[in-house]
Amino acid sequence: MKEKVYLQSGVVPCRIVDNRVFILLVESTRSGWVIPKGGIASNLTPLQSALKEAWEEAGVKGIAKKKRIGIYTYSKYGVEYSVKVFLMYVNRVYSRYPEQRTRKRKWVALDSINDYVKDETLLNIITDTLG
Repeated sequence: MKEKVYLQSGVVPCRIVDNRVFILLVESTRSGWVIPKGGIASNLTPLQSALKEAWEEAGVKGIAKKKRIGIYTYSKYGVEYSVKVFLMYVNRVYSRYPEQRTRKRKWVALDSINDYVKDETLLNIITDTLG
């Protein structure tokens, strides 16, 4: 019997400062630094849901590409998750946002992203898209 895979979506929030690319990561309790992501709400598209997660988890809004840049999978507590990943150019960073007390956020330069993102597939999605 095939086990259920839970569908999620997330964004790679990025901005360019002085010709350098920076990615905004959020802290996960289990796996260090990750992109904002979460379950796809039934009334939203994967992209809309990913943008909602960016706001809730990282306090950012911006312009997203409509086409996904990749998919990666991970396991947590014995459950499989498949994440559709979108690219978002951040144009607004808020100091107050829904999960500000439970999640840290960190801007990381693209050239040091591999020091933070441990999932190899996600790392490749980020570097193939922005590198």
